[in-house]
Amino acid sequence: MKRIAELHPLEWLVYALFTLLTWPILFRDGMFMDAIQYTAVAKNLSEGYGTFWFPQLSYCSIGGLKAFHEHPPLVFGIESIFFKLFGPGIFTERLYTALVGLVNIVLIAAIWKKASPKEWHRLSYLPMLFWVLIVEVPWSFQNNMQENTMSVFVLLSVYSFLAFKNYWGSIFSALFLLAAFLCKGIPGLFPL
Repeated sequence: MKRIAELHPLEWLVYALFTLLTWPILFRDGMFMDAIQYTAVAKNLSEGYGTFWFPQLSYCSIGGLKAFHEHPPLVFGIESIFFKLFGPGIFTERLYTALVGLVNIVLIAAIWKKASPKEWHRLSYLPMLFWVLIVEVPWSFQNNMQENTMSVFVLLSVYSFLAFKNYWGSIFSALFLLAAFLCKGIPGLFPL
């Protein structure tokens, strides 16, 4: 609770800007084609169709293959947990995406505070703002792209490396990089 009270007013502004740019489109009917596929795979996984390593889009899937191997399975596995907890409605996927967006912003601020001198900590709203203003960022969250979850693990990898600065930091960083790889593949290894 103390952390919330210590937020700079401009940090609140960035959270509000991210919300204004993503949530009006996020919480309406309709989805981008990729989001429909990803959501269907996660929902199917939550209902017992397919397995973590062999998720299923439909009975015939794509190209006649029963498994959906167009992307690694971790995002589908995590999102399927949300479907198990909150039910199969459209807003379950939207809740997941909104939560992942907020986690991204919090981690960007946390990395800034770990990597910058103490007198610059109050400027953590700057990297958050720069990130939010990239046109593809609100678009990817509006459309439930795989990169959203991958970026959480990429940011956790960088944060753990900066926070521990020892073997544990390297171990946690490597585990988070593995998770990022299992979300999107090679792009998840960006911090290397």
